[in-house]
Amino acid sequence: MTSWLRDSPLRMSLGRRRAPSPLHDVDPAAAFQSFIKHWQQTCDIINRTKLRGQVFADDVTAVINHLAQMVTLLLVDLKQIMAHGARNQNGIPQKSSKGGNGNKVTTIGNPLEGIQEVSSQHSSLPAENPPHTPIFDHFLGEEILDTILTWSLNTGEFVNALKLEQLKVHEQLLSHSKQEILVYKPIIRPLLRLLASCGGCVPVDVEKRLVVLLNQLCVSLMHNHQLLDFFFQFSSDQGPTKFMIFSLLLPFVHREGGIGQQARDALLLCMALSASHTSVGQYIAQHSNFCPVLAAGLSGLYSMLPRSLTVESDGWHRLSMEDIADIPQLQLFLNSLEFCNAVVQVAHPLVRKQLVEFLYQGFLVPVLGPALHQGDAVNGEIQAHNTPVFLSVVGEVVAATAYVELCLRTVTEPELRRVFLAFLLTSANSPAVEPPIITILISRLHSPNTLH
Repeated sequence: MTSWLRDSPLRMSLGRRRAPSPLHDVDPAAAFQSFIKHWQQTCDIINRTKLRGQVFADDVTAVINHLAQMVTLLLVDLKQIMAHGARNQNGIPQKSSKGGNGNKVTTIGNPLEGIQEVSSQHSSLPAENPPHTPIFDHFLGEEILDTILTWSLNTGEFVNALKLEQLKVHEQLLSHSKQEILVYKPIIRPLLRLLASCGGCVPVDVEKRLVVLLNQLCVSLMHNHQLLDFFFQFSSDQGPTKFMIFSLLLPFVHREGGIGQQARDALLLCMALSASHTSVGQYIAQHSNFCPVLAAGLSGLYSMLPRSLTVESDGWHRLSMEDIADIPQLQLFLNSLEFCNAVVQVAHPLVRKQLVEFLYQGFLVPVLGPALHQGDAVNGEIQAHNTPVFLSVVGEVVAATAYVELCLRTVTEPELRRVFLAFLLTSANSPAVEPPIITILISRLHSPNTLH
């Protein structure tokens, strides 16, 4: 997928823009006034585009620049909030506060409340100066993220560029405040709306940033299970059960490269979360396509493997690490198999059971089974003449046998090993019609040709 703003003035402008440097030893009053000025200029641009009925590239560039400056200034307050929270980690009860807009904001040990300490450099400031965290209070009260998101979703060709920048903002806020910032409605609400808007077809740049943020959110959920209430919809009176983070990650489960690896890491965190939350496990097993997608993906990756292998030594008997490194498709297949193994290791029992069943019924029996049985379809006359057709089939059977042996070496979880053994030792059909795989493999040990 190509970039959505290639060669445009906005694209080049964003490419030249550098993230503002972190502020050190800044005057809080000056920082607050600068923040207000940037926000006012942003509001002016938004209102002007609404009156005009059209958004230009310069408008988008200016809003992005103002947003970056506001976030940099906001980090001044976040640093103080986190420092205060670190000093008050022991037994802080759940509290409620009100944002500047009057909306009740439920927090867990809200570090903004009851702040008494003022650093020595601020002790000489007059009493009428802004409170200790004025930027953060203003950021929440003005619902800045909500306002910018609402405007950005109506900017036409620039919507994806603005999604990308907003994903970066949420990523930056989360990385500087860990999961504590997610308890504020003026932050979690636009975050959920932004994530929902990324559920369709978006450019690769947005996908990469989306997966990074989703990974961060999964880490936050593991550190604070109470945050699950924001991202997992439990009750039936709110409609069907939904787990937005999980649903957004699932399309990337078989993606190559770093984006796929980050998505799989995040999905494993979701699996670990399901082990301690039955409702999450039930959702994944009963209301998502996770297990079918894994089994189908494994089958698809297997179909991309070489049908035959180049054997350079008479003593060759199995695939080595060097062989795997020389076959990129095989590495992708193993990555998927290892991911299935990891899921079975950490997921809820319902998920483990369903995944094992889908792997047996959707991969082992219909895909690996025929690959191992195909040598028996060659009649004796062709075998006797050692024809090219027979040699081709022999090569395919040797490759399939090597792949099965590699699978057995790769899986470590007892449940997966049992299903592989069941596949080898029992027949999916009548034994009289189709003998077990193990019987065929043993018979090939006595074969006079290369099948052994």
